[in-house]
Amino acid sequence: MEPFAHFLLAVLILLAVFPKIKKEYLILSLLVFIPDLDVFLLSGTYHRMLFHNLFFVAIITTSMYFIWNKRAYFLSVYFLLSHLMLDMLSKPGVGILYPAWDKLIYFVTEITRTNGEWAIDVGIRTFTHQQYLAMFPVVSYYYSTLITMLGLLILMAVLIKIKLKQNL
Repeated sequence: MEPFAHFLLAVLILLAVFPKIKKEYLILSLLVFIPDLDVFLLSGTYHRMLFHNLFFVAIITTSMYFIWNKRAYFLSVYFLLSHLMLDMLSKPGVGILYPAWDKLIYFVTEITRTNGEWAIDVGIRTFTHQQYLAMFPVVSYYYSTLITMLGLLILMAVLIKIKLKQNL
């Protein structure tokens, strides 16, 4: 999924559920970009594994708890897990239990019609890391959007900083 879509969906859902949330906490929405930074490490061979797992989420969210407070912790959990869940909606999924389990998990929902008969397939599928590398040998998409991603991060940081100063 496009990195900005992760950001937009997570923020819109949060604001729909909690419209009166303190705007200072929206800076945490930038956490949705962090899992995709794994594409720049090890030539992208561990993308959707290295930073797309519960272990990594636990490290980041626990640090938010100690750096900020309990509310920041829960919002960090929300933003990071929303990224993982959205990526699980498409192939090849995410390595949610990596490094303990070297498989990527994704949800599948398929409706097919064969010989006039309809079939619905709903479930969870897995890829091994080797299957992932064979299917997606090069993760070039994110390299082409690095400047866009960094630009959006800077723009959002500036806009949030301006908004926070207005409220003070």
